[in-house]
Amino acid sequence: MYFSSLNEPENTSTSGILESTSNGWRTMWKDDGTDYPALLNDFLAGKLDSEEFKSDYSTSVHQVNALGRRFIFKHYYKLEPRREKRLWHRMAGTFYSRIFKITQKAVQRGCTNAQEIFLVTEQFQGPYSKEVWLIAEYIEGSPLGGHPLELWREKVFRTIAHIHQCGMASNDLHPHNMILTPDNEIKLIDVSINSPVIICQMKDLVRLRRHFGDEPPFKEILLSTPGRRFLYSMVRTRDWFRRTVRRLQGKRKDGRKKSQA
Repeated sequence: MYFSSLNEPENTSTSGILESTSNGWRTMWKDDGTDYPALLNDFLAGKLDSEEFKSDYSTSVHQVNALGRRFIFKHYYKLEPRREKRLWHRMAGTFYSRIFKITQKAVQRGCTNAQEIFLVTEQFQGPYSKEVWLIAEYIEGSPLGGHPLELWREKVFRTIAHIHQCGMASNDLHPHNMILTPDNEIKLIDVSINSPVIICQMKDLVRLRRHFGDEPPFKEILLSTPGRRFLYSMVRTRDWFRRTVRRLQGKRKDGRKKSQA
């Protein structure tokens, strides 16, 4: 087991977060009275009721029932291939540990509309994370992509405004990463903050325009300075360029679609 000799928490570098190292792994978990490292140990030992949602070359996802609750357990086992992202992670903190800290700060600020993360444990290759386990909140409901989007546009806008106000973003904003809960609230899952939060927030605005055909009323608040408006225009231009290149790559050199060959 990865955590069979887990030491007592060494420090609390961020408010509400415990941290320790053991057997080559660095572990951070929410200080709410739950022994999340022990919970992961029990899962790895096959002691918990679970259901596999996904398994591929880089990721596995399970729903786990424990302590009278349901959790999402994710296992990532692929080193980030992009050099620029590895450089950013080296400067700003590894990907999942940084998302964990940002999410915890947002929760402390009152954020209720994003999937909470309870534990992140990472094994490193040099300064880079090569394997990660993550325990996250299970959110009851169904992806918004299965519902008429026009009926939920205003609520989506309010949800994103709330999340941005709490200091976080999605950075992978599309209807299938939004869960419509039984009480008709919208919660974001699979947050992917892989660059400065302000840039990720700008990307959220671009995605809202793409998926919902409009920009939210709070855009003017977020873009209250010339610098922020310039950054937004740069992000929109980059998004347009990338989508244009992808469309062109979907065609053969003679201009016909590959499926027409």
